[in-house]
Amino acid sequence: MKRFTNFPKIALLLVWVSLLVCLGLKFETHEATPGPAAAPCSNWPTGSALVADASRPTILFFIHPQCPCTRASLNELDRILSSYPGKAKVIAVVLSPKGMAADWSETDTTEHARRLPDATMVKDPDGAECKRFGVKTSGTVLVFSPGGSRELFRGGLTASRGHEGESAGGAAISHYLETGQMTINTAPVFGCFLF
Repeated sequence: MKRFTNFPKIALLLVWVSLLVCLGLKFETHEATPGPAAAPCSNWPTGSALVADASRPTILFFIHPQCPCTRASLNELDRILSSYPGKAKVIAVVLSPKGMAADWSETDTTEHARRLPDATMVKDPDGAECKRFGVKTSGTVLVFSPGGSRELFRGGLTASRGHEGESAGGAAISHYLETGQMTINTAPVFGCFLF
């Protein structure tokens, strides 16, 4: 009978270890699952208040100000722009839902967006521009040819949620700014849903 006195402790330990494994797998799955992609635009949407640069590419970067994953994407964009100064116009589009407090969209993420090289940050009331450009995930980057005549790239700059470093999207945009040739047109976006 003494053999079974440790059974409740062993069972509790097994349950605890199982829970840790399940939580770890759930976190890993979340980290590696991209946000929803949108259908590409053929050119700059009519009715947009945003203006494409006529002489150089325009990069749009869409931000949910409360998304912690977007910080890594912002750091990657900052690195790219610092490596290729003046090669593109950048517009950081910050979601600003109606009915939220005025300071809801004022975060360290939006403060960083204001400091991006060659960038302008604009607030997007109720996500009108996000919807117009078909963007659903924070951290989405769109690259348009000069004048906005053609969308060249739609995707993200990180290889997983909230992690900086090499990614297909970052490499493609860097290559384009260096050579004028886009190697890929899409890459997964790892960020929070905008809506």
